[in-house]
Amino acid sequence: MILLVREISDYLYLVYDTDNNTRLYLFFSKKKSLGVLTDGFPIIMKKKLAYKDFSRLQPGHNMRKVEEIDPVIPLYRRVFDEATDHVLKLNKERGIYLTSVHLLTDGILKIEYYRTDDREYIIRNIVYNEDFVLNGLDGQTCYRIHDEDYVD
Repeated sequence: MILLVREISDYLYLVYDTDNNTRLYLFFSKKKSLGVLTDGFPIIMKKKLAYKDFSRLQPGHNMRKVEEIDPVIPLYRRVFDEATDHVLKLNKERGIYLTSVHLLTDGILKIEYYRTDDREYIIRNIVYNEDFVLNGLDGQTCYRIHDEDYVD
């Protein structure tokens, strides 16, 4: 069920409340698509977090370390497990990696992973922006939301 529709600057976002105190956020750019097509990554949030919660993560750490911080990671893992090795190889050639995106109270965090032969996920890159903007396939996306729209 859609909880609300909000507008910030050039962006619209929808907030969906789901079961288990989980929220889904979808972002739309008025400038890029007149607010018709989703822009950037969908965001799933179960817990209100800040960058300091993730600050000890480093490339080379296992995804389990991320899961200790953010309870949405099992949802990502399920999707990652469905990716075939062939698709991962083709995406890697295009510079696209398995990615989790974390909307924080003080910015946006993107974590890219690679999958090992024994199907473990290892952090390859971490990008944090306190301005809530990430580069994506269709340019930049702003993930800023109103304070009252975070999970309680």
